[in-house]
Amino acid sequence: MEVKQGENLDNDNQIESKCVFVSGLPYTTTDEEIKDIFKNCGIIEKLKIPKYQDTGRNIGYAHIYFKKNKSIQKVKAYFYF
Repeated sequence: MEVKQGENLDNDNQIESKCVFVSGLPYTTTDEEIKDIFKNCGIIEKLKIPKYQDTGRNIGYAHIYFKKNKSIQKVKAYFYF
């Protein structure tokens, strides 16, 4: 599993994102499993796990949106990236 911080741009100035990108997920990974793994990092506002239309299984990556920017620091402490 690989975790990367997302980037947001606001008025040509880079601001810290509240989103992380997680790749390398098994196709069987569920929303609940992702939430359980990242629950100690902060409140998850939104979770996007794209799925194949024909099978319904996930594509192998996710975007996790936290309520607060400081959650990203906790993610960095748990997952070195």
